[in-house]
Amino acid sequence: MGESLLTMAGEGQEHFAYESICQLGHSLVNISQLIPALVQLEAKADQQLFAVA
Repeated sequence: MGESLLTMAGEGQEHFAYESICQLGHSLVNISQLIPALVQLEAKADQQLFAVA
């Protein structure tokens, strides 16, 4: 997704299709929902790692 945004910005594209903006919005929502789950997963992994050591 980041590479796509850089490509569009590098080409000087000023107008975007509604579908592109909508897809970007959905992608950002999905990523933002994954972040808390990844933080919880990291915390559980740390607990298990330090409990064994």
